[in-house]
Amino acid sequence: MNADERRFGKAGNELAGGIPPSPRLRRDRRGCFQEGGIGQGLSEGGGYSGGMKKKIKKVNGAKTSPVQGVKAAMAARQRSKAEIAELRKMLVEKSGRQVVLETTGDLSNAAVVNEIGKLQVLVGLLPRRIAFKEGEDVKAEGSLVAAANEFIREHLAPRVRRLEERTRVIVEKELSPHIRDKGALMRAVAGSERVRELGRLSCASSVQPQWGAMAHAEGALKAWAGADEVEKKLLAEECMAANFVKS
Repeated sequence: MNADERRFGKAGNELAGGIPPSPRLRRDRRGCFQEGGIGQGLSEGGGYSGGMKKKIKKVNGAKTSPVQGVKAAMAARQRSKAEIAELRKMLVEKSGRQVVLETTGDLSNAAVVNEIGKLQVLVGLLPRRIAFKEGEDVKAEGSLVAAANEFIREHLAPRVRRLEERTRVIVEKELSPHIRDKGALMRAVAGSERVRELGRLSCASSVQPQWGAMAHAEGALKAWAGADEVEKKLLAEECMAANFVKS
């Protein structure tokens, strides 16, 4: 094995020696398989671009999902609500125990008196702790709304618009042989079930939390999952159409 083979492997040796690379199958931007070669550019995995010996910067680590920020904010809000619920439960339990010991406990028993003292401290402190946690919960709610709105503006809404444009193209091609009038064709496309389905996803892209922060975030994530399903179907149709044209 020569120096080129040790450094770049077989593919890199072919490039360094000027030997034309053999064709191989690669995916295009839609995910469809196309015939290409090493000379047409390896991508982010650390290969070469445009057949030149210019190294592409390797992408380290896994790609972060756009939904991670929303899910993290939802988890923080859920923890906040759970902490408040636990504190309220504790206050009810300790208050009840305090009343029982103060009214019927053996006050000559040092252990009973010590427990009463601890309960009095806890019952006095817990309302202030709950009030503090409720203030933190308000902040967590605001952070959740902000995270959901950012996700909608930066990711969900643009994605739904792109999917709607791609869907309109496909539906228009399907209907155009049957509807010659341009205006009637556009109305038929807009009224098709597939386009109206994207319209329902667009409604979930609102940045106005009408039903509370948690429901707002859950609706955005549900719309994102719906967009995943729509995109899978579109991708299959676009690949089929591309392969039909090539054949």
